[in-house]
Parts: sequence; structure tokens; C-alpha cells
Amino acid sequence: MCEAVRNTSEIVARGVVDSVASAQQVVGHKGRVFDAAAAPAHCPTPGAIATACEDGLVRVWQRPSAEDLLRVRACEKAAPKDEVLRVSWNNEGAVLACGGADGGVHVWSAPAPFRIDEPTPRGPLKLKMLDSFAHEGQCYVTDFDPSPHAPQQLFVGVEGDLYAWDCAVHRERYSVQIQSGEGDPSGEGAFISGAAMPSASGPPVLGLAVSDGTVRILSRDTGEEVGMVSCCRDTQANCASFSACGNHLAIGTNEGTVEIHDLRSTTSALCEASTGLEMGQGPIYSVRWWPTAGPHNMVLSASFKGFVAVWEGHTGRLLAATCKENFPIYGTALSEASQTSSSAELTLVGGTTGVFGTPFFSTQVDCSAI
Repeated sequence: MCEAVRNTSEIVARGVVDSVASAQQVVGHKGRVFDAAAAPAHCPTPGAIATACEDGLVRVWQRPSAEDLLRVRACEKAAPKDEVLRVSWNNEGAVLACGGADGGVHVWSAPAPFRIDEPTPRGPLKLKMLDSFAHEGQCYVTDFDPSPHAPQQLFVGVEGDLYAWDCAVHRERYSVQIQSGEGDPSGEGAFISGAAMPSASGPPVLGLAVSDGTVRILSRDTGEEVGMVSCCRDTQANCASFSACGNHLAIGTNEGTVEIHDLRSTTSALCEASTGLEMGQGPIYSVRWWPTAGPHNMVLSASFKGFVAVWEGHTGRLLAATCKENFPIYGTALSEASQTSSSAELTLVGGTTGVFGTPFFSTQVDCSAI
């Protein structure tokens, strides 16, 4: 990597952590927030953030204008007796899905955006239900296929089972049971804790972070396992993220380490990227590559003890880090800058059990150097 690119990456990374340190608090939840998802930049509601909460509600947040604070645009009860654990948009930003601790999965059409001429703030809109189904167990994966040819194909992970669901025709395409590997550190059998997919231009695969310390790589078309990546240490894989082209895979572990694997190599990991932070940062619940394209690919990680770090994607070098003290982070959402904007929205969600009105944090990240 040339020195100019390296320096630019460091500038952008420092900008990210500086933005996190001064992020805006957004209040409106009544419990911990377990997940967040940013609507695609090209959709009818760019900049919208969906959140999944302990209080059983899914909320959609929007800014009435670029100068305004985020506020609730739509709100729906998704898990009457339990928490909502996952939320996601499809690649068109027209459909929203969530999964709960009760195994229920709900699919809605996205709410209409705020109108410029909207006279006074109204109460939250209701979401229009498109589909609903349930499986027995906790649901930690509800991710849509990024391919433009399958905008309503939804992948659902419940306990150790993966289901490919076609929301357009309301039927299951296939299901796969993930078997636990040898030396499972959880000791409880395979449990799917997260999923990742390359961008639409990457290979048509799905990566599943599994409690036995592996990421299983499956064909999205058939569910057939086509590869497996094992963590370097004896620990659970909590989350994963592919680079846009699908050549690299980042893994966040229960031990608090971040690993970056070169999938074109026959060796184990390209690097363990957590040097200098692994002691005391707690389980990593979110890793994501950003930006999704360009020479400055970086990995952003967030941990249970509030650490946010940015790593150089192809070397694992720590570029910058900060800590949101007393704020366990369960998930992140990072929107892409649009063609008309030089900034992207970074959202951190989490919180502490029993805190009424748990905030989440949202900040604008400068992308002009990218």
C-alpha cells in the first residue's frame, strides 16, 4: 500500500473515532438496543436507521431534513413477549425484516419518508406487514440477499438452523442444519450468532459466524457448504463481515479479538488485528468493512465494553481507537455516503439492562478524503 493511501486511511480512521467521541445521543428506547441497520443510500428513505430493542419494538428513525436530529418515523411491536434481536433492510430499501428471541420473523414495507411540506410532527407511523413466520428458538440472523436479482430472499438463522425464505411467494426455499465442529468452546452445540455477505458484485456466498469458533461459508443459491474458516484461538465467532469483493473476511470473537482472513490463501489468518486492545475490551459483537469499495478499505469493530476501533483492512494494523465508557455496544450501522453527500452516518447501539430510556449514538463521519 502506497504511503499516500496509508496516510489517508489514518486520517479517515481518526475522523471516525473523533466522531464517536462526540456522537449525538438519541433517546427513545425503553431498554437495550440489540441491533441497527442503515437504509441503502439509493433507496426512497436514505439515511433512515432501523433499530431492534429489548422492549419488543422495531423503530425506524429519520431526519426530517439534513439539519434536524433523528426522530422516530415508524414504530411497530414485533415481539409481544420478548426482545427483538436483529433488523435489516433489503438492497432496495423498500422492505424491512426483524427477528426476535421468540423465533418470530416479521417483514414489513418501509415507511414513507418525511415530506418537506409536512406541517407538524405526527406520531410514529405503523408499518405495513408483508410476511410473518416463526421457528422455535432465538433468531440472530435476518439478512436479505444483496443481489438485485433476489431482493426479497431473506436468510434467517435460528439456533443452529439456517432458513432461506422467499418473501415474494411466502415460502421456504431450503433449510440447513449447522453441525458443531470438534472442540466446540461453547460446549452447547452449534449456534448461529451472525451472518455476512459480500456486496452484489462479489461471489454469491453467505458466511455464518458459529459458536464453535468457525465461519461456515455457504452457497446462497443452494445452502451447500463451500468453505470454512476457523478462528485462530479457541473461542466463539460472534460476528463476521466480508470485504466487498469477498476476498477477505473479518471475524469478531467472544474473547475480544478481531481476525482478518485472506480467503485466497491456504494459510490460516492474514493477521489477528486486535494487538494492543484485546485485553479487557470484551466480546466483539460487530465488525464491518468500510468503505465497501476503494483503496482505503478498513475494518470497524465495536465491543461489549464500549471500544470502537478502526483497523487497516489488509494488514490488521490499528489505525485509531476510542471507548464509549459504560456503554456496552451490541451492534453498529454504517451508511454509505451518497453521491450528493461527503459524509456517512455511524450508529452505535447497546445499553445497560434495566435502564429506562436507553440512548443510542449517531454521528456523521467525513468521507471527503476517501
